[in-house]
Amino acid sequence: MNKKLIALVVVIVLAVAVAVVVWPRGGTPVAKHEVVTKYRESSTTTAKDSTTEKDAVSAVPEPGVYTYSTTGQETVKLGPFPAETREFPAEVAASLAASETPDTLTDAKCFSFELNLIAEHVERSQFCAQKSEGSTRSLQIASHVKNMKMGPASPEATLTCDPKLTIAAGADLKDIACVLSLGGGPMEVKADLLGSVTVGEIEEIVVGGTPVETRPVSIDYVASGKVSGTWSEKIWFSESDWLPVRIVRQIDLSGPASISESSELNLKTLEPST
Repeated sequence: MNKKLIALVVVIVLAVAVAVVVWPRGGTPVAKHEVVTKYRESSTTTAKDSTTEKDAVSAVPEPGVYTYSTTGQETVKLGPFPAETREFPAEVAASLAASETPDTLTDAKCFSFELNLIAEHVERSQFCAQKSEGSTRSLQIASHVKNMKMGPASPEATLTCDPKLTIAAGADLKDIACVLSLGGGPMEVKADLLGSVTVGEIEEIVVGGTPVETRPVSIDYVASGKVSGTWSEKIWFSESDWLPVRIVRQIDLSGPASISESSELNLKTLEPST
């Protein structure tokens, strides 16, 4: 074999190897039984331990794995790697568990909500319910983290706001300073966002044949800097215990890391799997 032919073969092999690494792939559904198994392995809190302490703090949802009917897709792109469009499966699972209360909060009860849209896109949020003076109830978004597969990298996007976004009946917050940080990949990306929260009037949604009073909460972010665009989502929380009943999301962020998402999730049953 002459040198030119050897060089050509090497180039072809390298091209195939690169294509295997960076070529866009579709999303991988996460089976509910996998989420339940993980929940059982990681949960150290029983349903009895997490029952509502009505005299101390606001009610929170029962722990377990909840299922949502789902429609939508996302397109993600990181740096020079090709954009990848991924369809969400018809059903996704979310695990909900009691979590420790941050030192910055007193008289609060917190829970984690891990949403498995696909194996390449898992989100972890922490919510903290409080009962203020009188009958006022509020829910603080203590943290929000997205673990995403983008090309050959698996970066983590962390959203922080100061002050924390807080949900309460009639709330109308504007221009809250937030930062979206993407790390753990081949590049670090930061975007400054202005967040706002608007809480609507009670709406009834039927879940598995049962009417549920919900409180619609619109959360909007406007990004500037290296990453620009908008991130808007509306979450219908159960009025009785803050369980997410419906989630509608529109994201269009572009820059060194770009994310476009359009999705809707609807809770299928009020009874979680444990």
